[in-house]
Amino acid sequence: MNSKDNGTDPVVATFAAGALLAAILVFTLSAFVALIGTILALVAWDEPLKMGRISIQPEQARAFVTRGIVGALLVPAFAVFAAVLLKFKIDPDAWLFLFLGGYTAGSFGVEFVLIDKYFQKDGTAEFEGNAQLPPPFETAVNGEAKPFSFASWDDEEERRK
Repeated sequence: MNSKDNGTDPVVATFAAGALLAAILVFTLSAFVALIGTILALVAWDEPLKMGRISIQPEQARAFVTRGIVGALLVPAFAVFAAVLLKFKIDPDAWLFLFLGGYTAGSFGVEFVLIDKYFQKDGTAEFEGNAQLPPPFETAVNGEAKPFSFASWDDEEERRK
């Protein structure tokens, strides 16, 4: 043991505890966002869901849930691989967090990484949707259209007669 710690042990312990609390907070908030996203994706599973300017297409909803399921399978599989390779045991209470963390990383995490595809280089958002204008009205052509002529000062008097 080094007796010359200069009093930094409490500082390091406080920093480590703060980092652990921040990680727990980020994990909890991310899991909550993934839960809300999954509920919205299930609502938009068959037909598009529109909430103001944001719309969720069925393809996007299915991709969100599919990525979550793949993540929920891959993260525990990697944990088992690491446990076998490094010869350690996984606590049975950790399995729920492994599946939940995998689903969160697969759905919300991948969506967070892919968010750049929704923005253009100038920072404006480009959302998928029906941004096309309807086709212009066709004018009914009955013969030849009359040429345009400007009104004269006595037009009203001629109409009154």
